[in-house]
Amino acid sequence: MVMDTRTGYIYGILEETARKEQAAAAFTTQNTFDQLHQKTEREAFEMFLDEFEVLWENILRCLCRMPFVPSYL
Repeated sequence: MVMDTRTGYIYGILEETARKEQAAAAFTTQNTFDQLHQKTEREAFEMFLDEFEVLWENILRCLCRMPFVPSYL
């Protein structure tokens, strides 16, 4: 979420999800599950960064069109 902490105005919200499925077997270790979990989280974070870049560019584009109003007014 990108939010102005002074006014509470929310400029945008993002959420990314990545899913992985792996067949489990009796010999599957906790380490295998942990590695899969870390890989899935990393992929979701990378997807989030890609989307955040687009969101940030759009926020800046909108802000450049708005007139500046000092915060003390």
